[in-house]
Amino acid sequence: MLFRSIYPNPNNGNFKLTVNTGILENTNATVRVVDIYGRLISQFNAVNSNGSIITDYKGSHLANGVYTVQYTVGAVSKSLKFVVQK
Repeated sequence: MLFRSIYPNPNNGNFKLTVNTGILENTNATVRVVDIYGRLISQFNAVNSNGSIITDYKGSHLANGVYTVQYTVGAVSKSLKFVVQK
């Protein structure tokens, strides 16, 4: 079973993304933050190390609302929703 979380959720735009990808090779992952309308807010690379992505996101500039974090490692893409509530 793969573990995926955004903590805290809801948050003020700053959160920790923790994902067990199941892909054991150390490779870059692409992480995107997208708003409810599908607009790309930010994109960055994170390291998939020993099957996990663990990264902090500093998004205090985000307005209140619902967002999605999309991550891609190799051919695997998944997404998680989070809420910004200030």
